[in-house]
Amino acid sequence: IKRERAVLAGLSAASMDESERSTEISMEELAALVDTAGGDTVDIIMQSRPTPDPRSFIGDGKVREMKELIAMNDCDLAVFDNELTPSQMRVLSEELGVKVLDRSGLILDIFAQRAQTREGQLQVELAQYKYLLPRLTGMWTHLVRQTASGGSSPIGTRGPGETQLETDRRHIRRKIQKLEEELSAVRKVRSTQRRRREEIGIHSVRGGTVTGEHEVSFFGNDEVVTITHQAASRRIFANGALRAAEYLAGKKPGLYDMQDVLLALSGVTNLYIDRGQTLLTLRELPLGAQPARVFESLAAQEISVDMISQTAPRQGKIDLSLTVSAGSVDKALGVLSGMGLCAERDGDIAKVVIEGSGMEHQSGIAAGVFGALDEAGVYPALISTSETKIGLIVRADEADRAAEAIRAKYAL
Repeated sequence: IKRERAVLAGLSAASMDESERSTEISMEELAALVDTAGGDTVDIIMQSRPTPDPRSFIGDGKVREMKELIAMNDCDLAVFDNELTPSQMRVLSEELGVKVLDRSGLILDIFAQRAQTREGQLQVELAQYKYLLPRLTGMWTHLVRQTASGGSSPIGTRGPGETQLETDRRHIRRKIQKLEEELSAVRKVRSTQRRRREEIGIHSVRGGTVTGEHEVSFFGNDEVVTITHQAASRRIFANGALRAAEYLAGKKPGLYDMQDVLLALSGVTNLYIDRGQTLLTLRELPLGAQPARVFESLAAQEISVDMISQTAPRQGKIDLSLTVSAGSVDKALGVLSGMGLCAERDGDIAKVVIEGSGMEHQSGIAAGVFGALDEAGVYPALISTSETKIGLIVRADEADRAAEAIRAKYAL
């Protein structure tokens, strides 16, 4: 059986969450996954940028370098460590001239090879079609899918049966609906297979290192308890299953929502410190179009802005503060200077990030965080919030004290 030859690529961008950045370790894991899928890694490309290129992800220069490596080594496949958008995957396929997979697509292919039970095969097939749907392009009129058991199928094409698939969205949606109905029927059959009363406990945990739906199932007293949740990143996929198991321990069989699990847990589940930020402040900036031009000029030079703060207008002027990565500071100052603006620079800062998958369902998180900081004598200079994250800019020498106070508050 011919093994496919692959060039791997990974991106580490300052604008990415730390867990999303490619590292030597993550690239070694990716090479191991390629080997598991039946391929050989011939070369690895690492790229660092302030932010991913919206068109080609790693930038046109690296794409050309990758294309040369593919041609030189007679490769059939390009695999990316990071998740690609459908448009990026289309552009890279056209530019590189070979099949392109991201980590999620590669793992789905491995799942397709390993699925043995009918339910497992249906789950993989359904996941593959959902992965395929947003990646359809007008240039493709059909796609041949081969069986997972064939062994010689190219990486990324294994899975749902030996039928030729017309890849228009309407057909794929009908296929997805049919698979969901069939999977539901299989699960109903499985739930009728009675187990002895003393066998109450965790029956199965379904999950993987891909973004998407994960599931925990419990059997007992002739009933099935199933919890599903959506994992937003590779890093948190297992946490939901484990928390669901803890939540269900001792509970009566029945149906529970993932929100019940989140509400029963601490709203803050993770904390980390980013010391690679610099704070820039523009004093007495005139109101109007000037702030917009600042961000337009920075974006034009591919300078990623992380956090922004603006004072209330006073006599038609504001103070505008923003943070950029330490590696982009000189470039940002040059851009601002070219606009006739003088920015105050403060590199003696750190960003403390508090995360929690249930923060949006619980009140009082901000009060708890800022109460802990007040007791520790730490007062943030900048604050950003989202449903699942709070970012704080503090003095560099206060970052550890702030982190310890929050960890103590939420027993991290």
